[in-house]
Amino acid sequence: MASTTCGRAEDVLREISSPWVQRSAYQLWKKMCNIAIRHKVRPDNPVDKYIKLDRLPKSGKRLLDVSEVAEWMERIRGIKYEAVLLAECGGGLRHEEAIALLKDDVSRLDHRGRLYAAVNVDKALVATRHGRELKETKNGFSVREGIVGEPFASRLLELAEGEGPLCPSGEPREPGEPWEARHYSSPISFTNNYRRWCERSGVEYVTPGSLRKSWSIMHGEAGSPDSLVSLAMGHSDGTTRGRNYQRATRRGMVMIADLLTDLITVETPSAHIGT
Repeated sequence: MASTTCGRAEDVLREISSPWVQRSAYQLWKKMCNIAIRHKVRPDNPVDKYIKLDRLPKSGKRLLDVSEVAEWMERIRGIKYEAVLLAECGGGLRHEEAIALLKDDVSRLDHRGRLYAAVNVDKALVATRHGRELKETKNGFSVREGIVGEPFASRLLELAEGEGPLCPSGEPREPGEPWEARHYSSPISFTNNYRRWCERSGVEYVTPGSLRKSWSIMHGEAGSPDSLVSLAMGHSDGTTRGRNYQRATRRGMVMIADLLTDLITVETPSAHIGT
């Protein structure tokens, strides 16, 4: 450690073929030098921000196309993560919002002969150094009611029967006790286990964040107003117009849910559209 120089560190790191492994080795080496400074083995840290590493490859994240929705739903049917994935793909929820949903947060809504799932979004589950933590949503506009239409609604309502988290951890709970973070599946475990399930099952992996992005793109294709899509995602431009739209959220959310349902029906006529 005492003989490490900037040039030597850069040469060694650049010999590693993977840019990702380069960065892992860089972080470890930097930490070791900081420990050496603490123990007075050396006066400074040569592994600094000026070390040149190979560029990370651009990742073209896989999105779910509207024509793939019916088949994707069929493939994930019955797995532990299904309800959360449906809330993300069918309602545009952030992953930390969807994984924090209780079954009581999902209720049936019938309107003009159509079926919807009304989703109460008022909390988030985030990963921490010590596990996971329930907290408030990202901002005030993120506390909202999401409206999920078909073909997602009927299956989501079926999975939301009973009580407890949509994706439970299996931790025991005494009757009457509040639902705590430990009762929900860990966000990290969820993502890792779902990715591994996709690999084993031959299903192309679409990240939870990409499901939310897919939802917004599908709404663009369906002709949904950007202002309503933004509100549905928990965004706001901070204007009076945005606040006024929020007062009529349910009416607007039902409208864009219908537009998405109609688009999926046209693109995949075999998709189940319940009532």
